[in-house]
Formats: sequence, structure tokens, C-alpha cells
Amino acid sequence: MSVHYQVKESLRGLSFRKQNLPIEAVHSLLYSGHVDSLGMVDLMAELKKQFSIKVERDELVLENFGSIDSIAIYLEKRKC
Repeated sequence: MSVHYQVKESLRGLSFRKQNLPIEAVHSLLYSGHVDSLGMVDLMAELKKQFSIKVERDELVLENFGSIDSIAIYLEKRKC
């Protein structure tokens, strides 16, 4: 199972997500309304659990967590 798919499924499973919005890989999760700041905290906790990673404060930027694509790229880099 690809990292991209796992991130998308993690996002679908979180209760804060607005269920009627389609999830596109390149859309901004914050600006599209999929998550708010508290939802992002929940998403970080889920990713930490699922991928066994610790996200450092300086890594919590939109470049890394703004979209499903950017999250998948970040996680792939962390696997190395």
C-alpha cells in the first residue's frame, strides 16, 4: 500500500473531516476546509501512530503538511 494511499485513508478516517468534501491530492487541506488547526493536530497524531514518526516543530509547515501529496512526500523522505 502506498504512502499516498495511507495518508488519504488516514484523513478519511478522522472525525473532524467534512465528509461531503472530495479529497484531492493536491488541494490545500486547510484552505479547502478539510481540516482546521485542531484537525491538523489530530492528523499529526494519527500519522505519528501509523508511521512511527515524530514531527519536529520546524517541520510543521504547509510545505510538508499542506496537502496529501506534500504529506506523502514528507513521509517518504522520513523513511530514508
